[in-house]
Amino acid sequence: MTAVGRVSFIGAGPGAADLITVRGAQRIAHANIILWSPMVADALVVRENASSNAEVVDLSRITESEVVEIYRRALRDRLVVARLHVEDPAMAGSVREQYDICRRIGLEVEIVPGVSAASTLAAGLGVELIDDKQTVVLARLDSGIKSTEDADRIAHLAKANGTMAVTMPAAKVEQLGAQLRAGGYAEDTPIVVAYKVSQSDELVLRTTLAELETDVKKQRVWRNAVFLIGQILEERKPKHARSTSLQRPAAAPDIAENETVVLPRRSPGQWVRQARATKRAAAPEAAPVTPVPAPAPPAPVSAPIPVPVEAKAPDIQTQKTTQVKKTASPEEVADAERKSTAKLAEAVKRAERARTQANPPGGGSKRPAKAKGRARRSG
Repeated sequence: MTAVGRVSFIGAGPGAADLITVRGAQRIAHANIILWSPMVADALVVRENASSNAEVVDLSRITESEVVEIYRRALRDRLVVARLHVEDPAMAGSVREQYDICRRIGLEVEIVPGVSAASTLAAGLGVELIDDKQTVVLARLDSGIKSTEDADRIAHLAKANGTMAVTMPAAKVEQLGAQLRAGGYAEDTPIVVAYKVSQSDELVLRTTLAELETDVKKQRVWRNAVFLIGQILEERKPKHARSTSLQRPAAAPDIAENETVVLPRRSPGQWVRQARATKRAAAPEAAPVTPVPAPAPPAPVSAPIPVPVEAKAPDIQTQKTTQVKKTASPEEVADAERKSTAKLAEAVKRAERARTQANPPGGGSKRPAKAKGRARRSG
Protein backbone atom coordinates (compact mmCIF):
# COMPACT_ATOMS: atom_id res chain seq x y z
CA MET A 1 0.00 0.00 0.00
CA THR A 2 0.96 3.64 -0.49
CA ALA A 3 -0.23 6.88 1.07
CA VAL A 4 -2.75 7.61 -1.72
CA GLY A 5 -2.49 4.67 -4.10
CA ARG A 6 -0.30 4.34 -7.19
CA VAL A 7 -0.66 3.26 -10.83
CA SER A 8 2.37 2.13 -12.85
CA PHE A 9 2.11 1.96 -16.64
CA ILE A 10 4.68 -0.69 -17.53
CA GLY A 11 6.25 -1.37 -20.91
CA ALA A 12 6.10 -5.15 -21.40
CA GLY A 13 8.40 -5.15 -24.43
CA PRO A 14 7.72 -6.67 -27.87
CA GLY A 15 6.31 -9.93 -26.51
CA ALA A 16 9.01 -12.23 -25.14
CA ALA A 17 8.68 -12.75 -21.40
CA ASP A 18 12.41 -12.26 -20.77
CA LEU A 19 12.57 -8.83 -22.45
CA ILE A 20 10.74 -6.99 -19.68
CA THR A 21 12.91 -4.63 -17.66
CA VAL A 22 13.96 -5.30 -14.08
CA ARG A 23 12.00 -2.28 -12.86
CA GLY A 24 8.91 -3.49 -14.68
CA ALA A 25 9.18 -6.93 -13.09
CA GLN A 26 9.57 -5.34 -9.66
CA ARG A 27 6.46 -3.20 -10.11
CA ILE A 28 4.46 -6.29 -11.10
CA ALA A 29 5.73 -8.17 -8.05
CA HIS A 30 4.61 -5.41 -5.65
CA ALA A 31 1.23 -4.73 -7.29
CA ASN A 32 -2.11 -5.52 -5.63
CA ILE A 33 -3.99 -5.34 -8.96
CA ILE A 34 -2.51 -6.22 -12.38
CA LEU A 35 -4.25 -5.03 -15.56
CA TRP A 36 -3.16 -7.23 -18.43
CA SER A 37 -4.23 -8.52 -21.84
CA PRO A 38 -2.99 -11.46 -23.97
CA MET A 39 -2.55 -9.03 -26.87
CA VAL A 40 -0.14 -6.95 -24.79
CA ALA A 41 2.26 -9.42 -23.21
CA ASP A 42 2.92 -13.10 -22.77
CA ALA A 43 1.08 -14.67 -19.84
CA LEU A 44 4.45 -15.87 -18.55
CA VAL A 45 5.31 -12.25 -17.67
CA VAL A 46 2.48 -12.14 -15.13
CA ARG A 47 2.82 -15.73 -13.95
CA GLU A 48 6.54 -15.42 -13.14
CA ASN A 49 6.48 -11.98 -11.50
CA ALA A 50 3.08 -11.47 -9.85
CA SER A 51 2.59 -12.27 -6.16
CA SER A 52 0.29 -15.14 -5.18
CA ASN A 53 -2.37 -12.82 -3.67
CA ALA A 54 -2.43 -10.30 -6.54
CA GLU A 55 -5.68 -9.67 -8.43
CA VAL A 56 -5.15 -10.18 -12.18
CA VAL A 57 -7.71 -8.49 -14.48
CA ASP A 58 -7.96 -9.24 -18.22
CA LEU A 59 -8.41 -5.89 -20.01
CA SER A 60 -10.01 -7.59 -23.01
CA ARG A 61 -13.02 -8.60 -20.84
CA ILE A 62 -13.86 -5.24 -19.22
CA THR A 63 -14.79 -1.77 -20.44
CA GLU A 64 -12.88 1.47 -19.96
CA SER A 65 -15.43 2.65 -17.37
CA GLU A 66 -14.71 -0.48 -15.33
CA VAL A 67 -11.00 0.28 -15.56
CA VAL A 68 -11.66 3.76 -14.14
CA GLU A 69 -13.56 2.17 -11.24
CA ILE A 70 -10.47 0.07 -10.47
CA TYR A 71 -8.44 3.30 -10.34
CA ARG A 72 -10.93 4.79 -7.87
CA ARG A 73 -10.79 1.68 -5.69
CA ALA A 74 -7.00 1.93 -5.67
CA LEU A 75 -7.28 5.51 -4.38
CA ARG A 76 -9.84 4.55 -1.72
CA ASP A 77 -7.97 1.48 -0.45
CA ARG A 78 -4.46 2.83 -1.14
CA LEU A 79 -3.62 -0.03 -3.52
CA VAL A 80 -0.84 -0.41 -6.08
CA VAL A 81 -1.97 -1.03 -9.67
CA ALA A 82 0.29 -2.25 -12.50
CA ARG A 83 -1.05 -1.84 -16.04
CA LEU A 84 0.93 -3.52 -18.82
CA HIS A 85 1.37 -1.89 -22.22
CA VAL A 86 2.92 -3.29 -25.37
CA GLU A 87 6.56 -2.37 -26.12
CA ASP A 88 7.43 1.06 -24.65
CA PRO A 89 4.45 3.15 -23.44
CA ALA A 90 6.60 6.29 -23.42
CA MET A 91 7.00 6.04 -27.20
CA ALA A 92 3.62 4.73 -28.35
CA GLY A 93 1.21 2.98 -26.04
CA SER A 94 -1.91 5.18 -25.89
CA VAL A 95 -1.00 5.91 -22.29
CA ARG A 96 -1.52 9.66 -22.27
CA GLU A 97 -5.28 9.49 -21.70
CA GLN A 98 -4.96 6.90 -18.89
CA TYR A 99 -2.19 8.94 -17.31
CA ASP A 100 -4.36 12.07 -17.20
CA ILE A 101 -7.34 10.17 -15.70
CA CYS A 102 -5.20 8.84 -12.83
CA ARG A 103 -3.78 12.29 -12.13
CA ARG A 104 -7.27 13.83 -11.97
CA ILE A 105 -8.44 11.13 -9.56
CA GLY A 106 -5.51 11.89 -7.27
CA LEU A 107 -3.33 8.80 -7.70
CA GLU A 108 0.43 8.64 -7.91
CA VAL A 109 1.40 7.81 -11.50
CA GLU A 110 4.59 6.60 -13.17
CA ILE A 111 5.59 5.26 -16.58
CA VAL A 112 8.11 2.40 -16.69
CA PRO A 113 9.79 2.31 -20.12
CA GLY A 114 10.13 -0.91 -22.09
CA VAL A 115 11.93 -2.40 -25.09
CA SER A 116 10.51 -1.46 -28.50
CA ALA A 117 9.91 -3.95 -31.30
CA ALA A 118 11.92 -1.84 -33.74
CA SER A 119 15.07 -1.92 -31.62
CA THR A 120 14.61 -5.64 -30.95
CA LEU A 121 14.30 -6.34 -34.69
CA ALA A 122 17.36 -4.20 -35.51
CA ALA A 123 19.38 -6.00 -32.86
CA GLY A 124 18.37 -9.34 -34.31
CA LEU A 125 19.43 -8.23 -37.80
CA GLY A 126 22.73 -6.90 -36.51
CA VAL A 127 22.24 -3.30 -37.70
CA GLU A 128 22.37 0.09 -35.99
CA LEU A 129 19.34 2.28 -36.53
CA ILE A 130 21.01 5.52 -35.45
CA ASP A 131 24.43 6.89 -36.30
CA ASP A 132 25.91 10.18 -37.47
CA LYS A 133 25.16 9.52 -41.17
CA GLN A 134 21.46 8.75 -41.28
CA THR A 135 18.06 9.90 -40.08
CA VAL A 136 15.69 7.50 -38.32
CA VAL A 137 11.91 7.93 -38.28
CA LEU A 138 9.66 5.94 -35.93
CA ALA A 139 5.95 5.82 -36.69
CA ARG A 140 3.04 3.83 -35.28
CA LEU A 141 -0.38 3.51 -36.92
CA ASP A 142 -2.33 0.87 -35.01
CA SER A 143 -5.40 1.45 -37.17
CA GLY A 144 -3.53 1.75 -40.45
CA ILE A 145 -3.72 4.64 -42.89
CA LYS A 146 -7.37 5.62 -42.57
CA SER A 147 -7.40 9.22 -43.70
CA THR A 148 -5.69 11.51 -46.15
CA GLU A 149 -3.96 13.14 -43.20
CA ASP A 150 -2.35 9.82 -42.24
CA ALA A 151 -1.24 9.21 -45.82
CA ASP A 152 0.25 12.67 -46.16
CA ARG A 153 2.11 12.22 -42.88
CA ILE A 154 3.78 8.97 -44.04
CA ALA A 155 4.70 10.52 -47.41
CA HIS A 156 6.16 13.55 -45.65
CA LEU A 157 8.26 11.39 -43.31
CA ALA A 158 9.48 9.30 -46.25
CA LYS A 159 10.94 12.38 -47.96
CA ALA A 160 13.85 12.30 -45.54
CA ASN A 161 14.93 9.14 -47.43
CA GLY A 162 16.53 7.76 -44.30
CA THR A 163 15.63 4.73 -42.20
CA MET A 164 12.00 4.27 -41.21
CA ALA A 165 10.46 1.91 -38.64
CA VAL A 166 6.69 1.79 -39.09
CA THR A 167 4.35 -0.32 -36.93
CA MET A 168 0.96 -0.86 -38.52
CA PRO A 169 -1.45 -3.62 -39.65
CA ALA A 170 0.08 -5.68 -42.45
CA ALA A 171 -3.34 -5.76 -44.14
CA LYS A 172 -2.73 -2.08 -45.09
CA VAL A 173 0.59 -2.82 -46.81
CA GLU A 174 -0.59 -1.49 -50.19
CA GLN A 175 -1.28 1.93 -48.69
CA LEU A 176 2.15 1.94 -47.04
CA GLY A 177 3.88 1.05 -50.30
CA ALA A 178 2.09 3.83 -52.15
CA GLN A 179 3.10 6.48 -49.59
CA LEU A 180 6.71 5.28 -49.54
CA ARG A 181 6.88 5.71 -53.32
CA ALA A 182 5.28 9.12 -53.02
CA GLY A 183 7.95 10.07 -50.49
CA GLY A 184 10.75 9.23 -52.91
CA TYR A 185 11.91 5.70 -51.97
CA ALA A 186 13.24 3.72 -54.94
CA GLU A 187 11.76 0.38 -55.97
CA ASP A 188 14.93 -1.49 -54.92
CA THR A 189 14.87 -0.11 -51.36
CA PRO A 190 15.38 -3.04 -48.96
CA ILE A 191 12.58 -3.68 -46.45
CA VAL A 192 12.34 -6.12 -43.56
CA VAL A 193 8.89 -7.09 -42.30
CA ALA A 194 8.65 -8.71 -38.87
CA TYR A 195 5.57 -10.25 -37.26
CA LYS A 196 5.44 -11.19 -33.55
CA VAL A 197 8.97 -9.95 -32.89
CA SER A 198 10.97 -11.97 -30.30
CA GLN A 199 8.19 -14.53 -29.85
CA SER A 200 8.38 -18.26 -30.56
CA ASP A 201 6.37 -17.96 -33.81
CA GLU A 202 8.21 -14.87 -35.05
CA LEU A 203 8.26 -14.27 -38.83
CA VAL A 204 10.98 -12.19 -40.52
CA LEU A 205 10.65 -11.42 -44.23
CA ARG A 206 13.27 -9.71 -46.42
CA THR A 207 11.99 -8.01 -49.52
CA THR A 208 12.12 -4.75 -51.51
CA LEU A 209 9.63 -1.97 -52.11
CA ALA A 210 8.83 -3.41 -55.55
CA GLU A 211 7.83 -6.80 -54.09
CA LEU A 212 6.49 -5.63 -50.73
CA GLU A 213 2.76 -6.16 -51.31
CA THR A 214 3.19 -9.53 -53.05
CA ASP A 215 5.54 -11.04 -50.46
CA VAL A 216 3.49 -9.93 -47.44
CA LYS A 217 0.28 -11.37 -48.91
CA LYS A 218 2.05 -14.68 -49.61
CA GLN A 219 2.86 -14.99 -45.90
CA ARG A 220 -0.80 -14.23 -45.01
CA VAL A 221 0.13 -11.66 -42.36
CA TRP A 222 -2.68 -9.24 -41.52
CA ARG A 223 -2.15 -7.97 -37.96
CA ASN A 224 0.31 -5.42 -36.60
CA ALA A 225 3.83 -5.88 -37.96
CA VAL A 226 7.06 -3.86 -37.95
CA PHE A 227 8.26 -2.51 -41.31
CA LEU A 228 11.96 -1.58 -41.27
CA ILE A 229 12.81 0.44 -44.38
CA GLY A 230 16.11 1.89 -45.63
CA GLN A 231 19.46 1.34 -47.30
CA ILE A 232 21.01 0.43 -43.95
CA LEU A 233 19.54 -3.05 -44.46
CA GLU A 234 21.85 -3.64 -47.45
CA GLU A 235 24.83 -4.14 -45.15
CA ARG A 236 25.43 -7.87 -45.09
CA LYS A 237 28.29 -7.82 -42.58
CA PRO A 238 27.53 -5.22 -39.91
CA LYS A 239 30.12 -4.32 -37.32
CA HIS A 240 27.94 -5.51 -34.49
CA ALA A 241 26.33 -8.70 -35.78
CA ARG A 242 25.66 -10.24 -32.40
CA SER A 243 21.94 -10.37 -31.64
CA THR A 244 20.47 -9.35 -28.31
CA SER A 245 17.28 -11.22 -29.14
CA LEU A 246 17.04 -14.50 -27.26
CA GLN A 247 14.90 -16.09 -29.96
CA ARG A 248 17.29 -16.19 -32.94
CA PRO A 249 20.91 -15.35 -33.92
CA ALA A 250 22.01 -12.62 -36.31
CA ALA A 251 20.97 -12.87 -39.95
CA ALA A 252 23.32 -14.77 -42.25
CA PRO A 253 25.21 -12.58 -44.76
CA ASP A 254 24.18 -14.67 -47.78
CA ILE A 255 20.38 -14.37 -47.44
CA ALA A 256 18.91 -13.35 -50.78
CA GLU A 257 16.24 -10.76 -51.33
CA ASN A 258 12.56 -11.79 -51.42
CA GLU A 259 13.32 -14.69 -49.08
CA THR A 260 11.72 -15.62 -45.79
CA VAL A 261 14.39 -15.89 -43.14
CA VAL A 262 14.37 -19.17 -41.23
CA LEU A 263 17.28 -19.00 -38.82
CA PRO A 264 18.61 -22.10 -37.00
CA ARG A 265 18.71 -22.34 -33.22
CA ARG A 266 21.72 -23.76 -31.49
CA SER A 267 22.39 -24.51 -27.87
CA PRO A 268 25.65 -23.36 -26.20
CA GLY A 269 26.90 -26.95 -26.34
CA GLN A 270 26.40 -27.08 -30.12
CA TRP A 271 28.39 -23.85 -30.59
CA VAL A 272 31.24 -25.26 -28.47
CA ARG A 273 31.35 -28.51 -30.45
CA GLN A 274 31.38 -26.61 -33.74
CA ALA A 275 34.26 -24.41 -32.54
CA ARG A 276 36.28 -27.45 -31.48
CA ALA A 277 35.69 -29.16 -34.83
CA THR A 278 36.83 -26.03 -36.69
CA LYS A 279 39.95 -25.81 -34.52
CA ARG A 280 40.85 -29.44 -35.17
CA ALA A 281 40.39 -28.99 -38.92
CA ALA A 282 42.71 -25.95 -38.95
CA ALA A 283 45.44 -27.59 -36.81
CA PRO A 284 48.59 -28.87 -38.71
CA GLU A 285 48.90 -32.59 -39.21
CA ALA A 286 51.13 -34.19 -36.58
CA ALA A 287 54.23 -36.23 -37.59
CA PRO A 288 53.80 -40.00 -37.45
CA VAL A 289 55.03 -41.61 -34.27
CA THR A 290 57.26 -44.73 -34.54
CA PRO A 291 55.79 -47.43 -32.36
CA VAL A 292 58.02 -48.75 -29.58
CA PRO A 293 58.08 -52.56 -29.35
CA ALA A 294 56.63 -53.89 -26.19
CA PRO A 295 58.96 -55.85 -23.84
CA ALA A 296 58.84 -59.64 -24.01
CA PRO A 297 56.53 -61.17 -21.43
CA PRO A 298 58.20 -63.05 -18.55
CA ALA A 299 58.43 -66.87 -18.64
CA PRO A 300 55.37 -68.49 -17.16
CA VAL A 301 55.77 -69.83 -13.67
CA SER A 302 53.92 -73.03 -12.93
CA ALA A 303 51.59 -72.71 -10.05
CA PRO A 304 52.21 -75.16 -7.17
CA ILE A 305 49.93 -78.15 -7.00
CA PRO A 306 47.69 -77.94 -3.93
CA VAL A 307 48.39 -80.55 -1.22
CA PRO A 308 45.36 -82.54 -0.07
CA VAL A 309 44.61 -82.32 3.63
CA GLU A 310 44.01 -85.62 5.48
CA ALA A 311 42.74 -86.18 8.99
CA LYS A 312 45.42 -88.70 10.00
CA ALA A 313 49.16 -88.15 10.13
CA PRO A 314 50.75 -89.08 6.81
CA ASP A 315 53.14 -92.08 6.66
CA ILE A 316 56.43 -92.15 4.79
CA GLN A 317 54.75 -92.96 1.47
CA THR A 318 52.31 -90.08 1.93
CA GLN A 319 55.17 -87.73 2.72
CA LYS A 320 56.93 -88.90 -0.43
CA THR A 321 53.83 -88.23 -2.52
CA THR A 322 53.35 -84.84 -0.90
CA GLN A 323 56.91 -83.77 -1.65
CA VAL A 324 56.56 -84.87 -5.26
CA LYS A 325 53.33 -82.92 -5.69
CA LYS A 326 54.89 -79.77 -4.37
CA THR A 327 57.54 -79.74 -7.10
CA ALA A 328 57.00 -78.82 -10.68
CA SER A 329 60.23 -79.62 -12.61
CA PRO A 330 61.54 -83.18 -13.34
CA GLU A 331 64.88 -82.48 -11.62
CA GLU A 332 63.15 -81.50 -8.39
CA VAL A 333 60.93 -84.59 -8.61
CA ALA A 334 63.97 -86.92 -9.02
CA ASP A 335 65.80 -85.22 -6.17
CA ALA A 336 62.77 -85.60 -3.94
CA GLU A 337 62.55 -89.31 -4.80
CA ARG A 338 66.24 -89.85 -3.93
CA LYS A 339 65.82 -88.08 -0.63
CA SER A 340 62.72 -90.14 0.18
CA THR A 341 64.55 -93.39 -0.74
CA ALA A 342 67.50 -92.44 1.44
CA LYS A 343 65.21 -91.62 4.33
CA LEU A 344 63.40 -94.91 3.89
CA ALA A 345 66.71 -96.85 3.86
CA GLU A 346 67.86 -94.98 6.94
CA ALA A 347 64.61 -95.83 8.68
CA VAL A 348 65.03 -99.54 7.80
CA LYS A 349 68.56 -99.53 9.18
CA ARG A 350 67.41 -97.91 12.41
CA ALA A 351 64.72 -100.52 12.78
CA GLU A 352 67.22 -103.36 12.16
CA ARG A 353 69.64 -101.95 14.73
CA ALA A 354 66.89 -101.60 17.26
CA ARG A 355 65.79 -105.20 16.73
CA THR A 356 69.40 -106.41 17.02
CA GLN A 357 69.89 -104.55 20.28
CA ALA A 358 66.70 -106.01 21.65
CA ASN A 359 67.81 -109.63 20.84
CA PRO A 360 71.69 -109.72 21.02
CA PRO A 361 73.46 -112.93 19.77
CA GLY A 362 74.02 -115.60 22.55
CA GLY A 363 71.77 -114.06 25.00
CA GLY A 364 69.09 -116.77 24.66
CA SER A 365 68.71 -120.46 25.75
CA LYS A 366 69.28 -121.74 22.26
CA ARG A 367 72.46 -121.38 20.34
CA PRO A 368 73.09 -121.74 16.73
CA ALA A 369 74.14 -125.21 15.59
CA LYS A 370 77.56 -124.06 14.51
CA ALA A 371 78.31 -122.52 17.89
CA LYS A 372 77.35 -125.72 19.80
CA GLY A 373 79.66 -127.83 17.68
CA ARG A 374 82.54 -125.51 18.32
CA ALA A 375 81.89 -125.84 22.08
CA ARG A 376 82.01 -129.67 22.05
CA ARG A 377 85.31 -129.71 20.28
CA SER A 378 86.82 -127.40 22.78
CA GLY A 379 85.74 -129.64 25.69
